[in-house]
Amino acid sequence: MEASHALRALRHGGLNGVLHLSHLLRTDMTNFVSNLLGYLTFEVLAAGWQRLAAALGSGSGGSGGVATFGDLLATHEAYLRDLLDRALLSARTASIFRPLSALLTEALRFAGLQSAMVEAALEQAALRRAAEAEIARRGAAGGWGVPVGVEDLDALDERINGALAGIVQAYGPRIADVAATYRGRMAELLAAMETAAAHTDG
Repeated sequence: MEASHALRALRHGGLNGVLHLSHLLRTDMTNFVSNLLGYLTFEVLAAGWQRLAAALGSGSGGSGGVATFGDLLATHEAYLRDLLDRALLSARTASIFRPLSALLTEALRFAGLQSAMVEAALEQAALRRAAEAEIARRGAAGGWGVPVGVEDLDALDERINGALAGIVQAYGPRIADVAATYRGRMAELLAAMETAAAHTDG
């Protein structure tokens, strides 16, 4: 995000458009992954552990609980099956896991594309900052800000804008494709969850 602010200072319309799309997509993905992590942490792991602890502590030779080593193994196996089901990792939840996995794959693809795009654009921003610093240094030393034969800022900006246009052309359509695919995967996931919930209720 800090890089996005630095790149917006270049005032390249095409790049700013891709950065805006990236920001919206990253926000959606971050919210989804945060919610998924919260579900897995609290609803699956923490709640499952509480159920296991209650099951282990409920019996001492009476009805229910773990009176034998066999009971202990059975209780633990049931706990593991419950975790896999609730974490959407069992065969029973494969219809939900497949679109979820595809959705997360798109998030990883986006992360790689955004990282490469930002890195390439930051190299251009660094060229501009280095040129400004050198001009300021020369001026402070009493010399010419831009010596004869050295590229001035207008020429450098033109070259940087050309490079940024190439970056936008290389990454913009791919990020737009990820955004469209991600929306489709999200719709598939929601449909799979609705179908699974209907079967469970029935």
